[in-house]
Amino acid sequence: MKSVKQHLPFALLGLWTGSLIFTFCLTGSEKTRAAVQQSQNQMILAGGKIFNPTCSSGYCHGNEGFGGSAPTLRGKRYTTEYLTKVISDGVSGTPMPPFKNNYSKKEIEQLVAYVMWISKTEPNKPLPKLSGNDKGKTETAKQPEKSEPAKSEAVKSTVETVADANQLRGDAANGKFLFFDAANERSCRACHLFQGRGGKLGPDLTNIGSKTPRELYLSVTEPHTQITQGYESITIFTKSGERITGIKREENADAIKLFDTATVPPVLRNILKAEVAKVESQTGTPMPGDFAKRYTQKQLLDLITFLKSTNQTAFTVTLKDIQ
Repeated sequence: MKSVKQHLPFALLGLWTGSLIFTFCLTGSEKTRAAVQQSQNQMILAGGKIFNPTCSSGYCHGNEGFGGSAPTLRGKRYTTEYLTKVISDGVSGTPMPPFKNNYSKKEIEQLVAYVMWISKTEPNKPLPKLSGNDKGKTETAKQPEKSEPAKSEAVKSTVETVADANQLRGDAANGKFLFFDAANERSCRACHLFQGRGGKLGPDLTNIGSKTPRELYLSVTEPHTQITQGYESITIFTKSGERITGIKREENADAIKLFDTATVPPVLRNILKAEVAKVESQTGTPMPGDFAKRYTQKQLLDLITFLKSTNQTAFTVTLKDIQ
């Protein structure tokens, strides 16, 4: 009978071999997970290329799903089955069209993957980095400009550091942040376009810099006193008893399209005339009239300075300019 010492080398060899096989298994598993993640990233990137020219306008779901005329896609908890059905079949009674005749099954899967990815990120956070594009390099999702809450607090606290209120001066960069603040669903970009970005409920503000600082101040703080023609409110009473107030965008022999201002951001609705009992014109405007309370004097000066600087000309607004 062989001694234990004689069997020991073979026992150690068995242990070493088993350990090596286990290591190979782990390595293989990691490679498999990496390959799956790479494939998923490819799906998301491909879906983003479909989403950006089709769904990212202010008329639809906005840049990176922040919301425009259609609801925001950020901070949601969708299922793959739900998104596949909505994207394929559309949503009846809303501007959301069916895409099953426009895109292949594979393209809809890619679009679903992208929406699932952006929906997991809260509105006040930038999208995470995503690797795995066609060239094998790392692609970083475009981040919204200065969307960090800390920046918003910094803007608010600026007024506290100014000893003399008469020394307050607007800052165009801070004003731009306030205008496009993605964390604030009632910021200007929810309703107004600026250089192609934003919503279409209110007038396009790209060229509003031609107005005086005082006129801009009043348009922000007292919007009900000066309503732009074509943006008056109406209320539609339906035969079923529904009451819808908003801004009319289109009307034909069969239907009226209007932005329903009961939601934020407003949603474009198509109301069949066969369902309409009465239409009434409304005085005033859906634009909130409390910006003088919601924003500090410094923030208002920042916003107006930004609007006045739209003609690529440096401009600084002071309290004296708006009085």
